[in-house]
Amino acid sequence: MKQLKDLTIEDLLAEGRRWVPFPGELVEGGFRLEIVFHDHPCRFCLGQVSNDPSLPPPLIVSSDSPHSWCVQWAIENGMVKNGLEYLSIVGSSISAQDRAMDVHVLGENADLLILRDGFGNVIHLDEDNAVKLYQRLAVATGMPHQVYCPNCEEPLMDYESCPCQSHNTSRKKKES
Repeated sequence: MKQLKDLTIEDLLAEGRRWVPFPGELVEGGFRLEIVFHDHPCRFCLGQVSNDPSLPPPLIVSSDSPHSWCVQWAIENGMVKNGLEYLSIVGSSISAQDRAMDVHVLGENADLLILRDGFGNVIHLDEDNAVKLYQRLAVATGMPHQVYCPNCEEPLMDYESCPCQSHNTSRKKKES
């Protein structure tokens, strides 16, 4: 299966992606600042909540209008030319969140399932991983799916019909 790596702030900055500050969670004293990158679905909190003095503390905006403060700060620091450009970066991040939730099935056969995420990345799954993915999706969405014995991995019609000894033994223990 394709190995995925979480992108860090450093990775996105190295790509040259534009970013702007954004007011995040309301905490004591104001709003915690986050970074929003152009066309990236995640927000990154600035600073760490920790007792470790070597880590930078979270940055807090104590303004009555934190969005206006963030726009003004981005303009003053040459990150954007105006509020419309600021909103364009924030909007691209929001639309990237929607795209990140899209999965397209490109092809399917007995041995391989090919998926493409909303960013065009292709993920190849072998048969075992494709079955596991389908089962997890079916459970999460309430769709019907085949259930397998956790011990012998035989398909079950119901829990009591498993022919493996481990269930027969546990059933006898329940009856006694």
